[in-house]
Amino acid sequence: MLRAYIEHGVENPALYSLMFGGYLSGPDHGRPTIELAEAEKTKGLLRDLIIAGGLGRPIPQTSRNDRKIAGAILACWSLVHGLTLLLADGLVGPRKRSGALCDSLVQGMLDGLAAELPVLPPGTWVGPQVPESPRPATSNV
Repeated sequence: MLRAYIEHGVENPALYSLMFGGYLSGPDHGRPTIELAEAEKTKGLLRDLIIAGGLGRPIPQTSRNDRKIAGAILACWSLVHGLTLLLADGLVGPRKRSGALCDSLVQGMLDGLAAELPVLPPGTWVGPQVPESPRPATSNV
């Protein structure tokens, strides 16, 4: 799954930039609803794989493990997102041998996560956030 993510971004750099470059929303605007839904779905797929044993052992989905699971999601996303950008921008190469590089780096990360899951600090989130609804104006009438 992680290699497919990288390959898709490298083979479609303009689409990848559109998806993650903030072009669909500025700093003062929320992300489109479809983007939020797809990001949440993708994060859910990765979470389900981690919980089911994708790191070599099942991780029970309990409140005690929530920040560990989120830490593993962030570690995976950070590696594949960064590697995708580096390959697409030609800062790592050669591109024709990127499959072996992806496999090696992803496996190294997975081995590390199998040994110990990072714990996200309280209040940290992963993925785009739903913008807060504006508060209705109050009237003193």
